[in-house]
Amino acid sequence: MALRVGADASSLQIMVTAILDVRISTVRWRLEEHERPEALPDSVLRLGVRFSDGRVATNLPGGYWTAPEEGPVFLTPHHANPPEELDRVPGAIALQWEVWPTPPAGELTVACAWPAFGVPEQHVVFDGTTMAAAAKRWRRAAPRKSPLDRPAERPAPTRRPRRVRWAVTAWLTPAGLLAGTREDWDTHVAKIAEVAHADDWTADFAGEFLREYESARQARPDDDEFGWFGRVPGAYQLSFPVFAHDRDEATQRASQRLNVPDDWSIYLQLDTIDPEATGPCRAVARPPRPH
Repeated sequence: MALRVGADASSLQIMVTAILDVRISTVRWRLEEHERPEALPDSVLRLGVRFSDGRVATNLPGGYWTAPEEGPVFLTPHHANPPEELDRVPGAIALQWEVWPTPPAGELTVACAWPAFGVPEQHVVFDGTTMAAAAKRWRRAAPRKSPLDRPAERPAPTRRPRRVRWAVTAWLTPAGLLAGTREDWDTHVAKIAEVAHADDWTADFAGEFLREYESARQARPDDDEFGWFGRVPGAYQLSFPVFAHDRDEATQRASQRLNVPDDWSIYLQLDTIDPEATGPCRAVARPPRPH
């Protein structure tokens, strides 16, 4: 495993590269913000930084919310393209974090541990002065506008991106539910809720829907089609929070946490009380796959 650091105009970039004998998609290498760091599994890659002025930050859950306003703070990690020397190596992976802001001049210490792959906690010291100089070059290289294009007022100072808490309600409809059949869906939904770290889930709506369906079916004349006005949705309900900058990101994060069979449909409702949350009011539906 190797650490690489770099800087752009406003943040520090940390890349971890490794060669694994398993697919990275099967490794739970990070936790969501709502999860408790006390129950940290060995598969989670731990990172931390210490700036030369003594400020510290980690990528553990809760770190974003407890970070001081001036930082540093770890932002959302993502997969990156491996460096050229690892481009064609089987099992090579690259994971990258952004840390806001750029470090001051002096020593920059990065700590890393990955217990699941036999990597104990290690500390690497980098030259923060080099990082600060690189950030300065980035700012100087940015395109400059002519005086005529400059705004009359000074732009607001750059602030670190801010994530807010979104309350997610997921409605899951098994393919056979709308046909009035009942299988052992409770077991499936309980597993889906466990993987999604749902705060709560209920089968009450699905059960009431099936009771209404059966009453309407028994009241119909023989061999006739029938219909009724349903009072409840024919779906299981799950509830859990996600943390995201806007509604689109919240929708994506919620969808990624729902490991639902392909022939089930999904409907998401997202709400937040934060007045700064942006994005159109939108729910996501995935219709059942055609048979």
